[in-house]
Amino acid sequence: MKLLLRLALLIGGFPLFAQQITPPTPPNTVQVGTNLYVDKTEVANLHWLEFLYYIRRDSGEAYYRQMLPDTSVWVQRTLVNPQTPPAELIQNYLRAPQYRTHPVVGISYEQAQAYARWRSRAVNQAINQPRELAALGLQGRRIVVEYRLPTEEEWMQAAAGTRYIGRHPYGFREKEFLVRASKRIDPQQAWEGLADPRPSRKAFSRSLRKTYLPLFQVVASLPADLHMAPEFPLSTTEGLQNSLGLLHSIGNVAEMILGPGQAKGGSFMHPLEASKISDMQRYVGPAPWLGLRLVASVQVE
Repeated sequence: MKLLLRLALLIGGFPLFAQQITPPTPPNTVQVGTNLYVDKTEVANLHWLEFLYYIRRDSGEAYYRQMLPDTSVWVQRTLVNPQTPPAELIQNYLRAPQYRTHPVVGISYEQAQAYARWRSRAVNQAINQPRELAALGLQGRRIVVEYRLPTEEEWMQAAAGTRYIGRHPYGFREKEFLVRASKRIDPQQAWEGLADPRPSRKAFSRSLRKTYLPLFQVVASLPADLHMAPEFPLSTTEGLQNSLGLLHSIGNVAEMILGPGQAKGGSFMHPLEASKISDMQRYVGPAPWLGLRLVASVQVE
């Protein structure tokens, strides 16, 4: 046996120990499983504008137009007398600087998949430059990064983080995401905004002190059948982080998963009660409440 092993080594057989190589972590992601990484934030307008710039340059005007978000989705909001009218968002939400880091919306399932393929190509091209490989200590290797929409199981794993969703259905402890309503709302102003017949101001204030609001960007229920609804999503870089470091795992925009018509996480247009990790949101096309967050696998060849 010793002689056979020695001969195998002399004629170029396999080494006794294979070198273990740790794949690099893609930028702005966290690891959620064996060779599986997830974006910390939802895909923002800034990212989509970068995508549009390069496909217009490299693939032509026709394909560029196919990948434009449907900005008319903002007429789907159901707010009464919003401070920000639909026309403002239709005109400016995608391209204006003040919305640059807000999540991209108005996209279809097919557009999301096209974006994932383009992002994979762009990242692979950038990371496999000799200088980049040398900085990672991977000279002579090739890194293959593949972005895609997550499966339902992968999304739920990332949103739950280190929490057990049977006990923490939103991936957070209640004290981490609930705040007393009276600390965020002026009771007098809220009472004056109620339609008749309305409760007494004293009774309303008492109820408000017993009510808790979520810090997620979702629709919150208040006493006297009043609801607190955000006008549009927050910046992808602002908000609560779950135990893995993901922002807006609940609320802001619902996030597409693999399989047309399926999304998770709720949004600024969904009530808290319909935004649990286990809940599914259904869609039939682009919507103002629908965005995406990608997962990535990384191989070193």
